[in-house]
Amino acid sequence: MKVDEIIRIVRIAVSLGIYRVKLTGGEPLLRKEIVEIVQGISGLEGLKDLSMTTNGTHLNGLAKNLKKAGLGRVNVSLPTLDPKMYNDVMGGNLQDAINGVRAAVEAGMPKPMLAQF
Repeated sequence: MKVDEIIRIVRIAVSLGIYRVKLTGGEPLLRKEIVEIVQGISGLEGLKDLSMTTNGTHLNGLAKNLKKAGLGRVNVSLPTLDPKMYNDVMGGNLQDAINGVRAAVEAGMPKPMLAQF
């Protein structure tokens, strides 16, 4: 979908009473226009919460711009803290995801909530 199509769909949803939007994927951070998408959605009147689910591996370089564009928070999927298993499951580098979480916190997104077991 094109950027304007995504924003239009969210605009319609918000006009119908939706006030929370979560960007998901695939991996939303792989879209080169993700900051533009966030900016277009975050400014919609009536939207109260804009968040994203990501594996976090590209978040390090994007967190500040996403926050400035209006992203309120991120959920980072970390299925394991074992680097090899992370690579097997997610196909990426665990340290990149951890750096992404740090970048999100430093950008001013709410601190992560850790599950209690």
